[in-house]
Amino acid sequence: MRVNQKKLEDSAVQEFMPLAEQLLKEGWSQNDILKLYQTHIYLRTRHLYSNPLSIPKMKNSELLAAYRKELGKADSKAEKILFDLLVQNGIKFKFQYPIGKYRIDFLVDNTLVVELDGPHHQKQKEYDAKRDSYFEGLGYCVLRIPLTLLALTPDAVIEEIKEQSKVIPIRRSK
Repeated sequence: MRVNQKKLEDSAVQEFMPLAEQLLKEGWSQNDILKLYQTHIYLRTRHLYSNPLSIPKMKNSELLAAYRKELGKADSKAEKILFDLLVQNGIKFKFQYPIGKYRIDFLVDNTLVVELDGPHHQKQKEYDAKRDSYFEGLGYCVLRIPLTLLALTPDAVIEEIKEQSKVIPIRRSK
């Protein structure tokens, strides 16, 4: 027997529709609602992987709270922006992920460490190089993105992340 995928997709969208309609009435743009829906999918998928026996249905207020909590981990507005861009583009990632004694900004597809570099990184190049060397020693690829490039060319940043995440490094144990 074949599964009717369209029927399943429609069911998933219908679950989200009451919240979407409420947010439209409150003045949210369709683009912002789409971002929230994509985050909803991301959070549910993450929950599935971490707790496969229990996937709770989230109420509208719980979904908004979970979204805000996830973004609340961000150290900067730029991280929130890149977080949204990754979600919008369907890129799988972990946010504020610990590797050894360090915490990285983003881990894309479990292979690519993505670090956003603001102005303060000019003063800590040696420290950043030490971190990068550590991650590379574990088999990760490292991509440092200057904040100015994210601001000037967000589409190019996303394309570079997609391209670099296709490079599959040989991972060593931590």
